Amino acid sequence: MSLMASMAKYEGLESNKAQQRITQRIKKDEMYASRQNTVRHEKETNLVSEWSEGLEEASEKKRYKADLSKMKEEVRLANRAMVAVRRAALKKQIEEEHRAHEQELHAMGKAFYIKRT
Repeated sequence: MSLMASMAKYEGLESNKAQQRITQRIKKDEMYASRQNTVRHEKETNLVSEWSEGLEEASEKKRYKADLSKMKEEVRLANRAMVAVRRAALKKQIEEEHRAHEQELHAMGKAFYIKRT
């Protein structure tokens, strides 16, 4: 026995008009159920997309912080390297000046006093 026939039997409606109303009501119910499923599915899709966007924002913030810390470390290491280069250049300059001064003293017949202990 079909759904419409059983509904017609229990509702006491056996006429053609009654069956048409039942058919229309069933179609409307199916249409409303379909729309509700569509709305539920769209809500779930929106929820997932919002969650995904939240993850993207959070990962972007983490990536920004990581990049910032890497840049700070690079600047620190660059400053350290620059100090080492400056020290080496200054040491070389001082040694050259000391040699030049020592040669001037040697040309005048003088020398530096070096304590030998």
